[in-house]
Amino acid sequence: MKNKSRGFTLVEIMLAGVMAGVFLTFCTQFFLTQLNQYYLISGNNKLSEQLRTLSKYMEKDVHNSLEFYVFPDLTSALSFTYASTTFPQVGNCLLLIQEQGMIAGGRGVIYYVGSECNSGTKLAYYPLYRALVTFSAQKKIVETASVLNQLVVGHLKKATSSHVQLYSTTSPDASGIFYSTERRRFYGSADYYPHIAGCRHGLYVGTTLMQPGLKLKVTETPCNFCFYSRNPRF
Repeated sequence: MKNKSRGFTLVEIMLAGVMAGVFLTFCTQFFLTQLNQYYLISGNNKLSEQLRTLSKYMEKDVHNSLEFYVFPDLTSALSFTYASTTFPQVGNCLLLIQEQGMIAGGRGVIYYVGSECNSGTKLAYYPLYRALVTFSAQKKIVETASVLNQLVVGHLKKATSSHVQLYSTTSPDASGIFYSTERRRFYGSADYYPHIAGCRHGLYVGTTLMQPGLKLKVTETPCNFCFYSRNPRF
């Protein structure tokens, strides 16, 4: 009896190659889809954490403030000796007075929008900083811009137009993410009546938060808050 050894034919090899290619293509597509979902979910989780962090900090700081002021930018706030101001105010810097006459004239919290930057994704954004400040006996901020202990509490999307949102820094006096309103009042035909009992000065925050991610994946969400001071005299 004769034994015959039979190899693969060209057709069988080609068929096996095609099947292997289809399988590898399916695996690659599945992997890329899952990787893309990972980038998006990771960005969404970080954005949600950022939104919670910002809202909790601002809620606590505004509620505990004795008074607050809004400025076009950080430079205006650092050179400010606080006195009477007009309302409403709009800008990219918020100063909250929390203690007066306790530590070198008092202390407070400042929020301000930093310079435009990016995280290697070629997508520009603005960092939102929070920092503690102290006041001299003359009620002027002691710290300078270079010594502020900055805490990033948000990444702001670069906006070109909106009602109360970060505009181009070429005209900061006409735009901003912070908008302060005075206590509610009655307006009569001839008289300007006193404040309504129970109403406080309010602060509106309107902007768009974004979270730069891997592979140019970016998530964003509108951010609209309104807080009121608990100080009955403010």
